[in-house]
Amino acid sequence: MLKCNNDYIYYLSLMKSKNLEEKNQVIANERGVVLLVDDDPLVLASLEATLKREGYQIIAVERAEDAVEIIKKESLAIIISDYNMPGMNGIEVMQEAIKFRPEAIRILLAGGDDLKIAIKAINIGQVYQYISKPWDDEELKKTLKTSFDKYKLVAENKILQKLIFTQNKKLQIAHIALQKELKIGARIHEKLLMDDVPKDIPGVVIDAISLPSKEIDGDFFEFYRQSDSVFDLNIGDVMGKGLAAALVGTAVKTQIKYYALPFPKMSQLNATVATSLENENCGKSKRKGKKR
Repeated sequence: MLKCNNDYIYYLSLMKSKNLEEKNQVIANERGVVLLVDDDPLVLASLEATLKREGYQIIAVERAEDAVEIIKKESLAIIISDYNMPGMNGIEVMQEAIKFRPEAIRILLAGGDDLKIAIKAINIGQVYQYISKPWDDEELKKTLKTSFDKYKLVAENKILQKLIFTQNKKLQIAHIALQKELKIGARIHEKLLMDDVPKDIPGVVIDAISLPSKEIDGDFFEFYRQSDSVFDLNIGDVMGKGLAAALVGTAVKTQIKYYALPFPKMSQLNATVATSLENENCGKSKRKGKKR
């Protein structure tokens, strides 16, 4: 679930991209929000000015408690916090960031090279970088760039995972529909396309089997008994596979069967015609008798 407006806009811009290359370009062009936290207003102003020149969106606060509220509400790419602050220290701010904004890259500022603080920052605050005051602007810019590159990589992976999940859902639905189609087609193939093999022709043993190249095709065979000792065999090879081919095969077989049914014997035909003529003559005789 997207938790804020920035995430929503970012996701929409990514979804409108036509291909993977365009999606990567959207991610590359996205400038995330950087939260700066330092109780010294001069240090805060200096950081803000340096990073704004690099094109970052900045939220700057002097109180750690205010920073925590922003962390809970805003989508942040990078969090830079001073260590020594009244109330909460920088590591405690980072702990709140882990809970509410784990995707944000965390950077800690501290005066001097205090190894204990650095170790705590890494182990407890899970910071990505530890920067000593006073900092070098060029080094700070490089640190921000690598931090933001890492943030973009994680964001890209999450978006692509969402896209893959959506596509997999669509494929699952299509697969279920295909399985239903295959079951219908298999019943058509078994019941309508494959004819019963005659077993009662004296002196002849017949057997037949059809092995479709896929689960369904439209191929068929059928036996037509013209008499007790004569039968015709019809074999159909339908191009294509799937339910459509099975339906075509069924339609063709039905039409062929209509014309291939055995004609009545001549003796039966003569008897039928004679009966019809006799009935017709009897009807005429009765009508003439009534007129007289």
